[in-house]
Amino acid sequence: MGGALGPPAPALRSGPAVSRTLPPFPRGVPSSACTFRPAPALRPVLFHRPRPLRRPSPQCGAPTGTWACRWRRARKARTTASGRATQTSFFFLNPFCSRSASFLGPEIMALGLLWLGFTLLGALQTQARDPAPKLIPAPPLDRVPLQPDFKDDQFQGKWYVVGVAGNAFKKEEQGQFTMYTTTYELKEDHSYNVTSILLRDQNCDHWIRTFIPSSQPGQFNLGDIKRYFGVQSYIVRVADTDYNQFAIVFFRKVYKNQEYFKTTLYRRTKELTPELREKFISFAKSLGLTDDHIIFPVPIDQCIDEE
Repeated sequence: MGGALGPPAPALRSGPAVSRTLPPFPRGVPSSACTFRPAPALRPVLFHRPRPLRRPSPQCGAPTGTWACRWRRARKARTTASGRATQTSFFFLNPFCSRSASFLGPEIMALGLLWLGFTLLGALQTQARDPAPKLIPAPPLDRVPLQPDFKDDQFQGKWYVVGVAGNAFKKEEQGQFTMYTTTYELKEDHSYNVTSILLRDQNCDHWIRTFIPSSQPGQFNLGDIKRYFGVQSYIVRVADTDYNQFAIVFFRKVYKNQEYFKTTLYRRTKELTPELREKFISFAKSLGLTDDHIIFPVPIDQCIDEE
């Protein structure tokens, strides 16, 4: 069997016990000749999967009654000065076998590190073949509109989320995404206590966080961000609102070095008019999103209408 894996190793025959003088042993193992027990005849194996050929006797350093290490045998062909072809047999330790501390010499440790490197390389190659899905990059904040003369006291209250769009949303989730509510409660320091209520697994989930105002009215940062593992930044920007009927809000989050963004369409009621629907679609596409990233949640009564 040829190709990239190389030809199979030749079959080896078993024989009587022999005495061989091995190359220098790792530290802690005597360098005297060791008696090896014969191994049964082995079928041909691929080069990259060597099989144990001889087991060392306890005199070679293995604990009595156990085979803590297995020796492997290889053959190297060479040609003498007279042109006669010969084969030289040599032995080496399998770096993956468990062994006593006396076997961990520098040569064995180096060989183990080499195999570890090959393993890590294979893992990296697997990741390269199956990369994480590439997300649409978030637009710069200066490209996202900001509601002029933002009035935080008028914006507070309960909003129904009737539309969502983002670089992590998919159109096929349309039928599974149910409507939820978000309530903004203004505090004395002009920050908001924000509570979202959503139906999940037939339970009402409450998600509570704090939005801290920035130097620009209508833009906020997530408060106490260190509580949220992996979240490096979280920005909220009110893009457009009339306070009484609708609001379009932009969110940008960096989570574990990956940038996500979304926009939501708020309504004071569950009703979504065709005009607002088109307005929201146009805004989402101005951010670089497509129809495949826009979802209109399914209206429900459970949880979101319960006080």
